[in-house]
Amino acid sequence: MTPQEIYDEINYLKENPKTGNAIFDEVIALYYADKEEDAVQHIKEVYDCEEELARQTFDIFKSRISKPTPLMKAEAAAYFGGLYEKNVPKCPTCGSTNIKKISSMSKAVGMLTLGILDADIHRTFYCKNCGYRW
Repeated sequence: MTPQEIYDEINYLKENPKTGNAIFDEVIALYYADKEEDAVQHIKEVYDCEEELARQTFDIFKSRISKPTPLMKAEAAAYFGGLYEKNVPKCPTCGSTNIKKISSMSKAVGMLTLGILDADIHRTFYCKNCGYRW
């Protein structure tokens, strides 16, 4: 394959067979995170090609993609820092994500058996690590 053919495949959102993500998204995230060498290595690994071919492909990529702004770099840093998991609820006591939602059925059974004395009526989650309910 030529560098242009590899770039065209990346540009048409071909999926990485290992991750299932679009290769374009992976390469642009590395580029915006100032990890150009990692981006070249990523292309080399995905396409099983020589480093020079991967570097030429990345040069085409850089010439056609706008230079990253500080906001783009921050988004890329957040992507690699795992901050895109910010919508995952965490236990306020121990910070664990190993939590369980307290079901409406469980609340109803508690209300029927203990009445208003049931502590889970106004709670939503239960932490499987420390047992805290909130």
